[in-house]
Amino acid sequence: MPFRPMVGPENGRWKGGRAVDEMGYVLILNRDHPHARSNGYVREHILIVEKALGKPLPPIAQVHHFDGIRGNNDQGNHVICQDDAYHKLLHQRTRAYEACGHASWLKCKFCHEYDSPDNLISAVHNGRHSQHHSSCRRDYNREYYRKNKQGGQSND
Repeated sequence: MPFRPMVGPENGRWKGGRAVDEMGYVLILNRDHPHARSNGYVREHILIVEKALGKPLPPIAQVHHFDGIRGNNDQGNHVICQDDAYHKLLHQRTRAYEACGHASWLKCKFCHEYDSPDNLISAVHNGRHSQHHSSCRRDYNREYYRKNKQGGQSND
């Protein structure tokens, strides 16, 4: 007779179909769910949000944990984000608020200080957006060219 692994409650290591993944998310066994991993587990916060919505979560939607604790799936701790870009915006604004008390302030690329967007210059470099103070950019350029001028001189 071939070996058949004991699954579910028959297995001595069964913990009721509940686990925590390496990132701290609570997982629930639900093999038939469209968001189930290959092992049949779904992140609990997805199930909770879908129950509250009364329908499946759209494929590109994301769930944000308001308090930042991935394992806290209490009622009222979830924000449904329309896509990954909005989810990242929530994290960016949370970091700004925690750092300086202003959710709308941005971080200077050079000095790493948060400041009002009115005091920063927006730039795109290699397809990436960044903000900086004009004085920080000027100081960075001066130092960059000073180092390269000294390093590039030869005594021919």
